[in-house]
Amino acid sequence: MKPIFSLILLLFYVTSDIAQSKDSKIYNHKNEISVGISDLPTTLIPSEIAFMEHFLLLQIFQQTLIRIDKSGRIVSDLATSWQISPDGKTITFNINSNAKFHNGNSVNSRDVAYSLSQHVWPSSKSVVSNYLKEHLVGADKVSEKQFIKGIKEISSKKLQIHLKKPYPPFMYILTMPSFTIIPENSNRDNLIGSGPYKIITKTKEKIIFL
Repeated sequence: MKPIFSLILLLFYVTSDIAQSKDSKIYNHKNEISVGISDLPTTLIPSEIAFMEHFLLLQIFQQTLIRIDKSGRIVSDLATSWQISPDGKTITFNINSNAKFHNGNSVNSRDVAYSLSQHVWPSSKSVVSNYLKEHLVGADKVSEKQFIKGIKEISSKKLQIHLKKPYPPFMYILTMPSFTIIPENSNRDNLIGSGPYKIITKTKEKIIFL
């Protein structure tokens, strides 16, 4: 059975001494791990998160197209394979045919386009939007709720990302937890992902992943 992850903010521990010694302490109780962090996020929408410890929470229940393994290599996450064009400007991703969100819906190319595009909408406060605006075709000219021109849905499980010019490090940019994939038109009050754990409780004091 997967362990329950309970990430707890104890609001009554507010002295500086406690903050230094307790905030990051981990408690293990059989199948439960409780981790105290300095502050819980008010949202888990990737484009609205600004702090590293909150980005790390996303990786518990969401996935990126690709990720970095322990040896520093780029490996599959939601994408099972990818090809880079000879000119280095087009990356084609094939999404795992079995990938599903926690509500049972299949993860598709449109979800990827939505998840990346929301970072560059005029209303977005994303702290990583410039990574996309600088490198993706059309990412610097996106209207609200529209998708980036440089992200093409080839099929439900295949998409292409078009770069303004070759930029090999862009693959590493896509592994950032800020670029996790969520369903199109996600419910911000009941956010889901496709990762190994899902949220079962979210309050001002704690989040429990199962």
